[in-house]
Amino acid sequence: MRRTGEVLAIGAGLITALLIATDAIPLMRGPESWQWARRALDSPFPLLSVVAVFLATAAVAFRVRRVWGEAPDRRRVPLLGAAVLLLFAQMVLLTAVEPGGLSNVPRRVKDPAFTSYHTIAENVGDPVDFLRRYHRIQRRFPIHGPSQPPGRVLYFWSVTRVVGPEAGPAVAGFLLMAIGALAVVPLVVLVGGRCAPGAAGAAVLLMAGLPSFLLFTPETDHLILLLSLTAAALVAEGLRHASRPRATGLCLAGGLVAGVCLFVSFTTFAALFAWSVAFAGMLVLARWRGDPVPTRGQLVRLAFAGVAGFAVVPAITTAVGMNWPAVFRESSAAAERFQNVIFGREYSTWVIGNLWDFVLFLGPPLAIAWTVRIHSEWGIIRRRPREEEHDGRWTIPFGIVLLGMILLLDLSGKIRGETGRIWMFLMPLAVAGVASSPWARRDRVLGALAGAQLLVLLALRMYVNVPG
Repeated sequence: MRRTGEVLAIGAGLITALLIATDAIPLMRGPESWQWARRALDSPFPLLSVVAVFLATAAVAFRVRRVWGEAPDRRRVPLLGAAVLLLFAQMVLLTAVEPGGLSNVPRRVKDPAFTSYHTIAENVGDPVDFLRRYHRIQRRFPIHGPSQPPGRVLYFWSVTRVVGPEAGPAVAGFLLMAIGALAVVPLVVLVGGRCAPGAAGAAVLLMAGLPSFLLFTPETDHLILLLSLTAAALVAEGLRHASRPRATGLCLAGGLVAGVCLFVSFTTFAALFAWSVAFAGMLVLARWRGDPVPTRGQLVRLAFAGVAGFAVVPAITTAVGMNWPAVFRESSAAAERFQNVIFGREYSTWVIGNLWDFVLFLGPPLAIAWTVRIHSEWGIIRRRPREEEHDGRWTIPFGIVLLGMILLLDLSGKIRGETGRIWMFLMPLAVAGVASSPWARRDRVLGALAGAQLLVLLALRMYVNVPG
């Protein structure tokens, strides 16, 4: 990233934090048809604990950058485990400093006006019968319930069955945060794993300042995040090691995880498309570089394994009586009704509003770094990659793929508002793109970007009522 980009990214953090604090431009919080509420914490001092954990995460991230590639597993696993625990602690602390503190966790889970999935789960007796009747009863569900497949409801039902109805909401909520924190593990694999220690450490550090990822708690969007990233990481490893026997198993497992993700959310289709394009670009760039790539026969075998794994969950649920086409139709109709009829969100407003909401909760500093990554990826494609541009085993065009996916989803008009949360599962593409760029190899610049992201994160927590 050139110095101009560095200055813009850091300046964007300072300016965004200032505008959020002063509320000089209320439209920053969204159009009138969906605007994040304004609030102010009683005292900013509890946020010092958030800063302390961020610094601890930064220390782990820079340690990863220095020892990851050569360290044995007994040293790398604890480092990654520490990163997961610190990200989880960050989520907990950011929730604890809100008005109401950690009581917000079970409150949001139980509140039918928040997501409604736990409310629906309370009325589930026999889960098999629930799946059979789902398409006939989902229209009766409140808020977000009718627009989603049954996976989220059965998540809360399962947790409650294990720990009991009293502890269920709190355990389910904190578990969702832990699930979100675990997403950094497949992300490290995607940016190059052991072959790219600099990118691995940068990914850990940038996740520690990603507002959407850290502020929207507890949300079932973290389920989609972990499942989609895990599926992508498994398939990526299968492609990278296509000549080895384990490649088929990796792609089979990746498809299986993707099938579970579909059971949780139909946005899985968008994730699958995005990662498929990313991997296709990865293979094309690898071929241009002259690296060994899978043969046509290997690609067919791996594709068949992935599709077979993906079909397992839909096949099982169909066998017990779930009507997938009817559920999809009802979900699509419910989403349209929720956004257009109930809230009256107009396409012309949200075709712009969606992009801003996404950028705000991605973090404007990271968004600028992402655009620089897009420029560098385009340069690589135009002149074909040179060896010195190689970071990790293969180059994946994360930036360009994310831009295309965001524009496609935005122009479709299927989502109108709350994209900073709903499109959380796509944000790791921006993190991975920036983390694996040559610019992120410099500790000083990476630290400055992470600090600018932290400013935006703290300002959002102090002055905006997120998630509500």
